[in-house]
Amino acid sequence: MFSKLRYIFKIVFFIIIGLYAFVWLFSPWVANHYLGQYLETQGLSLGDETSIRYNPFRSRLEINGLEVSNANAEKVSVVSFFSVELDLHQLMFDDVYIPQIVIKGLDFTVKKMENDLIVGGISLAQFKNNAQPETKNGVAENSEGNNEENAISFLNRLVMPTLVLEESRIDFYNGERQHRLKLKSIKIIDLFATTRKQTVGLSVIGELDNGPIDINMTADLVNQEGGINFDVNVSNIDVEKFSNFLPKDIDSLLGMLSYKGKHSLKIEGETIILSVENGHFSSTGINLAKDDVHVLIGQQEINLGGLSLILEKNKKPRIEGEGSALIQDINVYNKDNAMILAAIKQVELDSIKLFNDEEGIQKISLGQIDLVDSFFSDNTRDDIPALVSFTLLKLQRIGLSQYGVEIGDISLEGLVANAELDENKKLKNLLAIPINDNKNEDAVPVESSGNIADNSQKTENDTVEDSVAVDEMAAKEGIKAKPAFKIKLDSFNLANTAKVFFIDQSVSPVYQQNISINKLTAGPFDTENPEQESVITLAGNSDRYATFSIITKAKPFLEKPTYKIDGGLKELSLPGLSSYIKQALQYEIESGQLDLDIDMQLIGTDVDGEVQVMLRGIELAAVDDFEVSSLNGQISVPLNMALGMLKDGDGNVELSLPITGDTRSPSFGLSGFLTLLVKKATLLGARDYLVTTFVPYAQVVNVVALAGGYALKVRVNDLPYLPEETDLQPEQEEFLKQFSALLKDRDSTQVRLCAVATAQDIGKEPGSDLSSLEDRKRLTEISRERVSIFKAYMIEEENIPSSRLLLCTPQIDSSIGAVPRLSFRT
Repeated sequence: MFSKLRYIFKIVFFIIIGLYAFVWLFSPWVANHYLGQYLETQGLSLGDETSIRYNPFRSRLEINGLEVSNANAEKVSVVSFFSVELDLHQLMFDDVYIPQIVIKGLDFTVKKMENDLIVGGISLAQFKNNAQPETKNGVAENSEGNNEENAISFLNRLVMPTLVLEESRIDFYNGERQHRLKLKSIKIIDLFATTRKQTVGLSVIGELDNGPIDINMTADLVNQEGGINFDVNVSNIDVEKFSNFLPKDIDSLLGMLSYKGKHSLKIEGETIILSVENGHFSSTGINLAKDDVHVLIGQQEINLGGLSLILEKNKKPRIEGEGSALIQDINVYNKDNAMILAAIKQVELDSIKLFNDEEGIQKISLGQIDLVDSFFSDNTRDDIPALVSFTLLKLQRIGLSQYGVEIGDISLEGLVANAELDENKKLKNLLAIPINDNKNEDAVPVESSGNIADNSQKTENDTVEDSVAVDEMAAKEGIKAKPAFKIKLDSFNLANTAKVFFIDQSVSPVYQQNISINKLTAGPFDTENPEQESVITLAGNSDRYATFSIITKAKPFLEKPTYKIDGGLKELSLPGLSSYIKQALQYEIESGQLDLDIDMQLIGTDVDGEVQVMLRGIELAAVDDFEVSSLNGQISVPLNMALGMLKDGDGNVELSLPITGDTRSPSFGLSGFLTLLVKKATLLGARDYLVTTFVPYAQVVNVVALAGGYALKVRVNDLPYLPEETDLQPEQEEFLKQFSALLKDRDSTQVRLCAVATAQDIGKEPGSDLSSLEDRKRLTEISRERVSIFKAYMIEEENIPSSRLLLCTPQIDSSIGAVPRLSFRT
């Protein structure tokens, strides 16, 4: 009996061994045959060298040299080696134990079509269509729902110590774009999964479009709670390859991106927390183009010290964390890189924090923002400087939310502004920004019947009334009105002197003014505190000697804003302003300075105040009277005599001008001017000419009485110059000593400095025609330089106040025997 059982056992054993051997021997042929038949239905073919073998003795499936080609003989799937083992005896205990999976040389393509995704040459759309559930009476049958649950409950454990994928490649096609993912190594380690607990380790080393990728992950979950930690390191990702994912209004995007960081995902009950530690994002060579405007960013770095996204049931998502950012070499240009709209050497954002306040409002705070070495609006092909530039703009203690912005201090350093007007009064260095007209294609036209109101006809009061009506309607319906956007600034200041250069080529001669702003402070400002007083202080000088200082105390956020303005302007040279008045009055200012004292208050649109005006040494001449010997100057005598009626004993005109009215329709009282005019006319009849001898400086000056004069006239001898010479020479030293001594002894005397240029100054013969615009321009520049050097010497070396040295319009003497010189008038 026992021998029969042993015999039967041997027969069964050898049958099983035979079957196993049969499967092992013939599995490649069977697998290739049926797999080939299936691939043919997909329009694909299996390579002749493909070997698919199942070893039942070890429960191992091996694939060698698998190649799948399409109708064009293009390889769409390749597997050099694949091996998987399964411990079948573990299935007796409802366990799936896979000792090892090894994949080498996996290579396939993925093509994204409009309505399909083709993976390895196989369309996935067919499976989607075949997977539609059968319905009965319009209700899908879900008989397999329980089967899925049973399948899950059938598995007690899934254990896989190792999965290795090496030297593989995936090509992804999306339209004309191709992405290549090279996988040097993927390892899944210690995979353990039950219905209660899941753990796994994962590492990925590869390249995405030649950009290195390094990912490491560990997961440990118990009862759907726990954590997943993963480190990511990707470098040099070419963003241009992903431009098809950009919005349609973006034309192109170029550059390289890199990212490195440690991440964690924690699940605790109904709370999910996604965190980033030591995250570092960087980019190089970013070039974003839209409607001919290009935005270039040389380098960019963003550091995330700790960032968390918190998701809680029945609560708004929260973001908490901190970080910093550094952006370098920002360049925004129009059409080509010579038309620069903005260029910023560096932007640094320090101490960035994201948090929620006590009311749950998401906020962002920044310790400091620095903008370094920036300029705006510059055509680098011409010689005109940028419209605005500065070396440092610093913003401190910034707070942002959906309801407002708060800034502690703003400091501006190295500010330079260049405003150059062309013949049509347009800024030559203001570059235009292209506007896409397509955005208004769907705009609703305004009908003449008036069905659509013309918003341009609304006044400020109408807008306020509309806003109030909306708020009242919201209150009636129980809707909480949206709070007004809050703006708060503690202070603004200039860290050093700002320069403003102004040139106006729309007038003749060209007007040029250089302004230095030595002090500019403003603050505080708070839209939520309208009663708070803001103080604005402005002080500086123009063309070295003219000074200005203005202090404004304001409450700009009251229902009727109030402004108290107190300040003045001293020693503004007037001849340069002739360019703006000569066409209207047919006179130009030959010499003189202007002082202004302003005391004014503005409440809403009502202005009330007074301006004290002082015209020092003002004289008028006929339009374009450049020739010193011209008789045209006689035309100006009547107006000069009228001014003389207003002059005091020092040759100055003082006026008091009350300013009252509405800024929308201002009116200015001139009672002070008229009173003074009548007074001077009365005194004129009783005034006698007085001529005395001015003895002590007879070698340098003489005293005469001029027809129409109302005070002593000190006539100083001319100071001659060598042709083309502008600097002071040693032979002029004696004249300079006596001239300065004269002004020091006569401390109330004012002298007008009038530079006269001749044909010899530009290399022409005496008596040559100097009527051309180019000659006049060159001679005017020489005259202006002479008088500027002379005045600077007197102020800096001899301590003569600049207010006593008045500048005349540069003049030209084309007569034979004319000598380049400075003429002096008192």
